[in-house]
Amino acid sequence: MPLQPPPIDKLFITAEEAFQALQDHAREEGYALVRARATSYQNNLPRRYDISCVCGNGEYKPKAAGIRKSKTKRTGCPFKMKIVQRKDSGDRWKAGILCGEHNHASGLAVNFPEHRRAALTKEQRNNIEVLLENTSLTARAINEIMKKRHPTILLTEKDIWNIRQKALKKKRWIGAADLDTEVAEALKKAGVL
Repeated sequence: MPLQPPPIDKLFITAEEAFQALQDHAREEGYALVRARATSYQNNLPRRYDISCVCGNGEYKPKAAGIRKSKTKRTGCPFKMKIVQRKDSGDRWKAGILCGEHNHASGLAVNFPEHRRAALTKEQRNNIEVLLENTSLTARAINEIMKKRHPTILLTEKDIWNIRQKALKKKRWIGAADLDTEVAEALKKAGVL
């Protein structure tokens, strides 16, 4: 069964609301969307966003001649949409399909980082940070704990390590704020912070 494009008959108050509705539909169908670019600026705010499938943007051609095979989701998928702020609709946002066809099969939502990041709540993220900071559990063990607490969570071990790295980076910046500002600036320029 071919992948179905999102419905385009609704109007939305914000661009975020419109994109989230499109992304929710894409998640149910087995693909993910990304904002390709913003255009048609008025008062320094975009009035149009171009949306494409994460598998789009041309096929990936590795430049290295190494032994490892690099993986990518890019297949050159032609699917493209737009969301436009329409003046004739009271500045509401409306979706439009430019090309509604995909050239790949559907996938599980957990396979798309776009869906995993959006599905993770602040509470879940904080729970993961607490487990990382206060225990010596591995990412696999934390993943199992989180899946027992939240059976529908979209989470991988790699996401847990990314959360850890982000928390460590934040902690370094907070520690740098306590230093003298000149010393902190010198450390930042040197690449230490």
